[in-house]
Amino acid sequence: MKRTIIWINGAFGSGKTSVADLLVRNLQDSMVFDPEEIGPLVRKYRQEIFGVLVDSGLTLCHYVLHVEEAELRRRIHGHEI
Repeated sequence: MKRTIIWINGAFGSGKTSVADLLVRNLQDSMVFDPEEIGPLVRKYRQEIFGVLVDSGLTLCHYVLHVEEAELRRRIHGHEI
């Protein structure tokens, strides 16, 4: 089976964690890696990192979650940002 990296982006409250949890439950041998702590490094060297991954035979899928402003406001109401 070919290895795949699914990269999920989106605003706070857009559902990234929920989508990742669903994927882990439904994709055999999958795992979640949250790059929050190394995010600046990934952003700085993104092209190089993902180029090496793709060159090694991995499939890279990038998805950006979009949520309308009113829905985001509803989801984060009461959360301290």
